[in-house]
Amino acid sequence: VNFEKSSFQCTRNIGSPLKMNFQAILGMKEIPTLGLYLGCAIIDSKVTSQTFNDIVTTTRNTLS
Repeated sequence: VNFEKSSFQCTRNIGSPLKMNFQAILGMKEIPTLGLYLGCAIIDSKVTSQTFNDIVTTTRNTLS
């Protein structure tokens, strides 16, 4: 595992001191969202129309 490229995500219920402990133990950074994987958003919350705005915009720009 490449720990420089790896990250983890915690729920809102986890306090900052515990997150910092996880960072120290795991050697990874904590991120608020998981972001993109192969150009698609990793959905970690409620799905809304805003969730796919980037994909729609990219597709429209490619087709025009």
